[in-house]
Amino acid sequence: MVLQTSERVLFTNRAQLTKLRTPHVLSLPALYLKHNWPLRYVGVNSSGNRIAVAGSHGIAHYNYLTQRWHVFGNEIQVSLSPTLTT
Repeated sequence: MVLQTSERVLFTNRAQLTKLRTPHVLSLPALYLKHNWPLRYVGVNSSGNRIAVAGSHGIAHYNYLTQRWHVFGNEIQVSLSPTLTT
């Protein structure tokens, strides 16, 4: 389950639905939001452990397993990322 606001993502995957009552609140990096606010699109992979978000210009990718954001500001950075091109 994914819900989005203009600056946050509320997220829980299928395995957590039976264990947790509240979703994780993922705050996007401040520098990303400064240049890409408001958040426009959110997508989750089928296993529920990766989240991609898009704002005005760039995209960001969240890895649930490492709990880290990876921010991409231009097309060259996106094309060089094996995670986003496969």
